[in-house]
Amino acid sequence: AMFINTDPHIFHGIMRIRIGLIIQVLASEMGDKLDLSKDDAYEQLMSLSPFDMRNILLNVMASKDFHIDKIESGWSINTLDETKLSQALLKSSFKEEYKEKLIKANQNGQTTNNSVDSDDTDDNDEEEGAWVRRRRLDGALNRVPTGFYSKIWHLLRVCRELHIGTEKYLSTSVTQEMTSEELNFALAVEQFLNFVSYPEYRQLLVEVLMVLIMAQERRITKSLDDSIDLDKIVHLANELFLIDQRKIQGDAMQCC
Repeated sequence: AMFINTDPHIFHGIMRIRIGLIIQVLASEMGDKLDLSKDDAYEQLMSLSPFDMRNILLNVMASKDFHIDKIESGWSINTLDETKLSQALLKSSFKEEYKEKLIKANQNGQTTNNSVDSDDTDDNDEEEGAWVRRRRLDGALNRVPTGFYSKIWHLLRVCRELHIGTEKYLSTSVTQEMTSEELNFALAVEQFLNFVSYPEYRQLLVEVLMVLIMAQERRITKSLDDSIDLDKIVHLANELFLIDQRKIQGDAMQCC
């Protein structure tokens, strides 16, 4: 309630707040920053002063990265520079593009500058998990892009249904019962997405839907399937990504 008065911009794209998920994310942030187990992270979270809790919550609500340091009087919480964070988020994609060019050049007998591979360890630490964290925060906050719900309404007008696996469906029939700007329609879409228990995966589905919307709006594809399985699209995209990573010997293959 305090943030609504002092920082209303951090609620942009949020229709309903799930307190339980936000608490989980707060504990997850504590665990990641301090290298704590899940139980210890919850214990540390609950022992924070109201002032420290407010600072961490503000950073989470604003999707900002931050450092936590233990000091004599309690905790020191400092927000990271946004420009530096953005550079960290972009660095991994740049490195993959460079590696692909490097492999092609080596195959052609050419030589290239290997300076990108000599990144500092600090830079690697900054970029690691940055996108997962961003999706986890936005997913826990139910944050969606501007005009998202009305665009889903129009998407459902060109396909019969959206579904997540075989368990959760959103049918085009809702567009006949509700208008694109109706609150009940937005709530129906949100309930559909909230079927996913993992915030980061929920946010990934939001991104998939935005790609489908873009494909339909820009006529990238002549038509969409009557029944669109969002879960299947994510898994197929991951398979294609791993195939590409194998070709360029990317960092993603370290876990596979």
